[in-house]
Parts: sequence; structure tokens; C-alpha cells
Amino acid sequence: MPKRDPAKPDPPKKQSAPLWFAFILGALILVAVVLLVAFPGWRQVTLPENHNVAGVNSLPADAKNVSARQWIERADASLAKHQYDSAIAEYTQAIRSQPNSAEALYKRGIVLEQNKGDVNGALSDFNDAIRLQPKEAHAFYERANARSLKGDLNGALSDYTEAIRLQPNYADAFSNRALVRHQQGDIKGAIQDDNQAIQLRPDAVSYYNRGKERYKQGDLKNAIQDFTDAIRLKPEFAEAFNDRGLARSDDGDLEGALNDCSQAIRLKPDFAAAYNNRGNIRQSQGDNIAALQDYDQLVRLSPDNAVGRANRGTARLKNGNVDGALQDYDFVIDNKPDFPGIFYGKVYYDRSQARRKKGDANGANQDLNDAIRIGYKPPK
Repeated sequence: MPKRDPAKPDPPKKQSAPLWFAFILGALILVAVVLLVAFPGWRQVTLPENHNVAGVNSLPADAKNVSARQWIERADASLAKHQYDSAIAEYTQAIRSQPNSAEALYKRGIVLEQNKGDVNGALSDFNDAIRLQPKEAHAFYERANARSLKGDLNGALSDYTEAIRLQPNYADAFSNRALVRHQQGDIKGAIQDDNQAIQLRPDAVSYYNRGKERYKQGDLKNAIQDFTDAIRLKPEFAEAFNDRGLARSDDGDLEGALNDCSQAIRLKPDFAAAYNNRGNIRQSQGDNIAALQDYDQLVRLSPDNAVGRANRGTARLKNGNVDGALQDYDFVIDNKPDFPGIFYGKVYYDRSQARRKKGDANGANQDLNDAIRIGYKPPK
């Protein structure tokens, strides 16, 4: 669910939706988790907010007289009302009453992972559920999600693959396996999984994820088409507008790119990456004042964003604010985010230009030497 940076070789220039977005989106949006209907015979409880269920909410006070099935039904009802602590307690009572209840373990694991953030506890429950029912695809799928959140990509890949073997039409498992394969650098395999997910169930996020894969491969036309399909299916999909804007910009359609990034911002006013990308486009169009406004907004939303700081420094320098540019460049270099060396090379080079404008020849020469040492090739 829980990762993917389609940026071109110059990292300060553009930002796709953040890496964590694709992974979390896969986990929470792309993956339509079937919470209460996973195992054969298990029932889904859908209740209005304050609905009282005869025989469930009116269970006897003496827990010894309550069966495991009654505890599960009571927990299902609590879950339907978003009473997560009660649901966990009631699933626990079901397990105490019937320790081999794979259903109660599975359901408690989902609540622990998705609603309480207890991934370790969820993994323990999914392990027990799989031990009790080793042919249940949904249990492998949920354990894969938990393993992804823990950073165990190989374990997640294995579990998604087993879920697909047990249930070959499992679209969500294909979608999430694609995300894991992307993180492992297997772009071809990720696209194959995205293709299968779209064939089984063509939804917006599957198109979006395949668009990101195609963008990473440099297949701009097909990436744009995938982002367009995602938007067609989900018109409020801000991330798809943002990434289509990136692809259109790289394809030379600056007006289309500007419109897409602006739409992403209208849909999601706190979308920092979209402000960055729109600023880049405006700078390419020569509108440095508007570009600076976008970078200012980006930094207000994400003060530690090194890409935004570097880009704002460049915009400030172009607009004559040398001191402001130096502040931004100093921030990036002093904080040293985990970016490729070429990113720092460009920042050092840009700071050398700012220092030269301030008359600091020694500092400028030192920065220029550092940029070259890192591997940046200054423009001629």
C-alpha cells in the first residue's frame, strides 16, 4: 500500500506525488479491502451509526455465557460504528472463547493495522490466521500489506504472489504487488501487474500507478493516456492531474501542464508538489514572479522541503533577491537531505553564482569547486 520519483535527471526541477503516496494510496485507496467478508461464510455487518442490534448489543453481561460467534458479531457491529477499541476487545473475547477462530484473528489483525497502527500485532494475528486456514487468499493479502508497512518487501512480494495463486482474479493483490515490484526496481514486472489489475478491474488508481511506471520509462504518450483515464474515472484525482502535468511538461505542452497543476491545486490546496511543479512551468515560461509565489507557498506548506528551497533560491536569485537565495541554498546544504549528489552539485553551483553577485569571490570559487567535485557539470 504503503512509494516513486519520476523526476528527470535534475532533481531540483520537479516533484511527482511523494514516494509514500503511491504506497499509502495502494494500501488505503487502491486496495478495496474487504474487511468483513474475507473467509467463506463470514458475514459483513453494515449498520447505521447508532443502530442497535438485537442479540448483539444486548449480549449477556456474563462473558462465559457468550459464544465466540456472538463476540464476533458484536465486534462487527462495533466496527461498523467505528468503535475500534470495543471491536478489538470483542474480537479478543472471541479468540479466548475459541482460540482456533481464524476469522476473529483475521478481523482483529485488520483493525490493529488499519485503525490502531499496530502493525506488529496485526502481523501476529495474520500469522495465526494463516496457520489455521492456509488456503485463505485474503489473509495472505493482508499480511503482505503489513509486511510492506514494515519494509519487508520480499515477504510482501511472496504473500501477494501466494494470494494471487489462491485467487487468480485478485485485482487488489496484483495492484499492490506492482507497487512492491516498483520499489524493488522491477518496472517491467510492475507494469505487467498493473496491466493485469486493469484487465480484472479498471479503476482510477490502477491506471494512475501504471502511468507512473510508464513515465519512469520515458513513455510519455502512454503515461499521459493512463493519467487521463485515471482522471476520467475519478475527476477529483489531484495526484493524477499533477503527474499528468509533469508528463505534459516533459512532452512540451507547457499550457496543458500549467492547467493540470493548477487543477491539482484547486482540488487539493495543500498539495506542495503541485505548487513546485507549477512554479517550474511558470519559470520555464519566463514568469519568474508567479513562479516565486508558487515556491513561497510550497515552502509555507513544507518548510523542510529541500527541492522547494532550492527552486525558491533560484527564483529569488532571478528576481534580484540575492540574500534570500543564499538563505535557501544555505538551508539545503546545511541540512543535507538524502538526495543524489547531482542535486547538491547544482545547489553548490547556484550558491556560487549568488556569492559571486555578493562579491564573495573566494566563497563562489569554493562552491564551484565543490559542485564539480560532486560531479555537476556547470553550463558553458
